[in-house]
Order: sequence, then structure tokens, then C-alpha cells
Amino acid sequence: MVAHSLVEYFCARLENKTDVLNYRAGVCEVASSLHILSKWKNFLPGDAGTIAITIFELASGSIFKNQKPATRVKLYEVIDFLFKNFQKPLIRDVKLATLVSGLVSMAELEKNPSCLGILFPLYAHISQKWPLLHPEFKLIWDSFIRYFPVTVGGAAQDPAIPGKELLRDLLLQCILSNDSYAKEAIPRFIDMLDTSTDLSANVKVRTYSQCLSCISNLE
Repeated sequence: MVAHSLVEYFCARLENKTDVLNYRAGVCEVASSLHILSKWKNFLPGDAGTIAITIFELASGSIFKNQKPATRVKLYEVIDFLFKNFQKPLIRDVKLATLVSGLVSMAELEKNPSCLGILFPLYAHISQKWPLLHPEFKLIWDSFIRYFPVTVGGAAQDPAIPGKELLRDLLLQCILSNDSYAKEAIPRFIDMLDTSTDLSANVKVRTYSQCLSCISNLE
């Protein structure tokens, strides 16, 4: 029960319903603590939903988007771990539609490459592993396809931050993670090749290659 009590305490700090001044700080540290707790052997699977909902509520307002990228990375890492390790209790307690819409709401204004480096593989994972329905597929598709073609990325001399090429590969994995996306991507890519006059030659070649990958994925 120690883990459960700590989860309740840290979630209450994030929620900050009584607007305690001290609770406005230390969001990164709280996220790190929740991440550690979720890895404990005595962590209650039912607490995964409590943590996820609390983090989603941050994204429903201005709190999440106003955090520094390093803090948002920590919050994404918590959600990433919970989604990949507590799928069944999350779907049971929170429901599929709420989980997907909550994740998408976190990514609504995201442009940081380190955050996208977590988000894209998570989208690919749940698209492959989770029993999504058309509304959830549509939400995820709309969330990640707006980044195409990827223009953000870390500097080459900083290997800790994903570069453009890595993010492009991760985005392609999102597209290839489910036939539903490949079917959407093929006409979109062809339309870009036919109508876009402002795309560079490299982007057009890459778009053509990705279109071929999508076709291969449907075979």
C-alpha cells in the first residue's frame, strides 16, 4: 500500500485542486517519481489509470504546454511506460477512447524533437498492439501526419536529441504500423507529388520512397 499512497500523493500534487503555491513547481520531479513508482513490484495496476488521467488533465489546460521540454519529456515517459506495460488495466479502468484522446491532447502543440522521439514510437506501438477502432485510428492519424514532412530535429552534434532523419524514420513507422494508415498515406503522398511545387527534390524522393513502403506494407 506504500506505492498506492505515494501515487495518490504525487497525483494530488499534479492536480493541485486547492492551488497550493508550492505544488506549481517540481512537476518534472513529480513525473520522475511517478515513473519510478510505476516500475515497483508492488505497484498496483489499477493506479496506472489514476496517473494517466491526472497527466491528461494537465494537457487539457495550459499547465502541460507551459512546461519546459525536459518536463514534458518526463511526462511522456510516464505515459509511454504505462501504455506499454499496463494496457489491460488502463483500457478496463479508463476506456480506450479516453486514453487515445488524452494522449493526442498532450501532443496537440508538440514540436520538441525529444518529445516527438517518444510520441511517434508510442503511436506505432498502440496502433499495432491495441484493439483500436476507426475513431481512435483517425485521432492518431490526424495527430502524427501533420508533422509530414518532418522539419524539426536536434543538431547533429547532440546525439541525445533525435535528428530530422531519425524522426522521419519514426514517423514512417507510425504510418506503416497499421494498414489503416497506409491506405490513408498513399493518396496523400501521391497528391503531394502531383500538386506541391514548393517541395525540394530530396523531400519528393523521400515521399516517393515512403509511398512505395506503404504499398509494400499492404501486400
